[in-house]
Amino acid sequence: MMQFRRLLFILLVATFHVGITESQFIPIFDWISSFFGSYEQPGYTSVRNITDQVEERIYPTSSWACSEQFATPVTKDSKTAESFMTILRYIQGKNELGKKIEMTIPIVTKIDHRNGNLRSYEMCFFLPTEFQKSPPKPVDNRVKIVTYPPLRVYSKMYGGYSSQTVETSQVASLSEVLRNQSIPYFEMRDGDRATYFVAGYDSPTKFWNRRNEVWLLSKDTPKSINHHFTTAVRQQGGDATGEDAETSEMNEPV
Repeated sequence: MMQFRRLLFILLVATFHVGITESQFIPIFDWISSFFGSYEQPGYTSVRNITDQVEERIYPTSSWACSEQFATPVTKDSKTAESFMTILRYIQGKNELGKKIEMTIPIVTKIDHRNGNLRSYEMCFFLPTEFQKSPPKPVDNRVKIVTYPPLRVYSKMYGGYSSQTVETSQVASLSEVLRNQSIPYFEMRDGDRATYFVAGYDSPTKFWNRRNEVWLLSKDTPKSINHHFTTAVRQQGGDATGEDAETSEMNEPV
């Protein structure tokens, strides 16, 4: 087992350029091991299958543990790796209750690129049912408990290992499907609507039949989704950044 763990450590560092020591890798090994089973996922209602790979879904309000980094596409990998380690320590017990929280899937990253090349990458772990209403308070101020509002999303599934290039391509492909069928969605580069999501369901050591998704928001999602996240952070006592609070409103048709 020790040799296997060391092999995975070397593989992770070499493949994903994660700057960690071998002792810091132990919780990652536990996380990787956790994928060899079935794990809780956020529930959703499947509205319809638009194509074999594109589905319309409605997710109810849910709570997530999140960490945000600002990065360019060039520095994205190192910054998101930092977010991952920050949240992993939280679910491994670095919280006010010292509670370990079961791993869930998927890991979802919200990408906001209203500022062009400098983007916000907010990586989030879905909190299990046990902690949805009363999650342990983080002791690291880089971890925020965020309550997502109800979301109507268009999801496109794809395999392999994800990357910035792959994700950009998949979002463009999903956008094309929606435009071709005259389905309104939040435009990729339009003010508050410059937001999309990437969901990963597998550990780095799963080489085949990998599952990833990109999500675009439906036009009937509240206009400023970042307002909802900022409000949720304020309610948890964290530092609110981003947009000023404003009254929630529905997006006007284009």
